[in-house]
Amino acid sequence: MRNMGSVPFELRNHKLFFRANFRFKTPNSRYLKFKIQNDKLFAPHKNEKIFANASADNTNFIYEIKGNMTDALMNQFNGIADSKGHTAIGERIRFLKSNCLDLEFAKMAVKTAERNLVLSGGIELPKILADMLYYYYYKNEGSSKGSDLTSALGYVIENNSANYPYEKEFLKDIYERKLATLLYDMFTGMRFASPWNGKSAVSGGYIIAKSNGDVVAYHTMLADEFKEFLINQLGFERASCTRHDYMKIEKIGGKYFVKLSLQIRFKKIKEGSVNSEV
Repeated sequence: MRNMGSVPFELRNHKLFFRANFRFKTPNSRYLKFKIQNDKLFAPHKNEKIFANASADNTNFIYEIKGNMTDALMNQFNGIADSKGHTAIGERIRFLKSNCLDLEFAKMAVKTAERNLVLSGGIELPKILADMLYYYYYKNEGSSKGSDLTSALGYVIENNSANYPYEKEFLKDIYERKLATLLYDMFTGMRFASPWNGKSAVSGGYIIAKSNGDVVAYHTMLADEFKEFLINQLGFERASCTRHDYMKIEKIGGKYFVKLSLQIRFKKIKEGSVNSEV
């Protein structure tokens, strides 16, 4: 058993266990609730994501294929797979590019998810997030290199995805705040699959512990640094195309559409990379 201040904990099988009533009392008599995460969950266990948003269409964004698309090309695209028979995301995107085909955001696949995004960041947030996904999947071809959120954020700032009528020097703060607020909301309770009321389920902070019990970092939810930490430490990830039902072209009403899936997880955690506050 180890102790961090008044918070006793132990690790068993790479999982962090705390005693009941894990709360800190602030000087103004507020009790703060904390979310706990073991850093071992970030890499070895592929099925454990920080922002697990269920399966199927809940995190999918729908894009229309723009260009000279045909049924033959659709069938070719849908048949591209790797040596193990899995969907070859990068190869499918390169196939679109080689045939001068592009993607244009149409809508989100599930209304509940769209409503939650609008509640978090306004009517323009689905388009902003869709452009970030476009950058990751189409521009970056779903590669792990360049999958960090900061790269996609730079793309939407450069292209002013929401068409804000402001000078470029002001756009960076606007888009960073939109993304930071969304990540905070996702971290503290918002899920795409269920209607969200806009309230946070965590009021205290976030603790990362190594498998030997050492605390790597603690971030208070009361500081802007926590949101900056999320932007800098999170990245896009390619999920199972079968489970999440994406990266397959469908023909609807004479038009062609493809879905891209939003999956976000921690890419790395650096010791000493952020401030600790209590």
